[in-house]
Amino acid sequence: MGSAAGRGSSLGVRYYQFSVGGVSRAQPAPADNTPASGASPRVQRVRERDVRWQHDGHNDHLHPPGLKKDLLISGDMYLKLAMFHPGTVVGPHSHPGDILYLVVDGEMGFPGEGTPGVGDARWAPRDFVYPGEVVGAQGATMILVQSGSNGHASW
Repeated sequence: MGSAAGRGSSLGVRYYQFSVGGVSRAQPAPADNTPASGASPRVQRVRERDVRWQHDGHNDHLHPPGLKKDLLISGDMYLKLAMFHPGTVVGPHSHPGDILYLVVDGEMGFPGEGTPGVGDARWAPRDFVYPGEVVGAQGATMILVQSGSNGHASW
């Protein structure tokens, strides 16, 4: 994953711009919205409200279990909305792809790194070993984007 930059507008609205991988190339799709010959699959829209929450178990590594919505899973990209209960402890683990955490509610502490809060982003390279994480007293909801992987973690 290349980079993430947060920006604010004159209206006080915050948005994020993400750069993933190398140069992207777009080709316009025909009027019927089918991909042109040799083109990448067409753009997909996922509505968070249409995706059901699932338990994110790993009982031996996540106490108590959290909830997740897998919004996009492909060979190159994984996008997940994760919700953790107050005081959840996440055991040591790593991810096989670069990963970006964007906190949208609450906070989660990363030992030795501090505690990102709402609007903060955290990026870590693939195979970086986390010593574990602790969710704050209000719980935490985060968007996780992982490149080069289907979203798995190595516990």
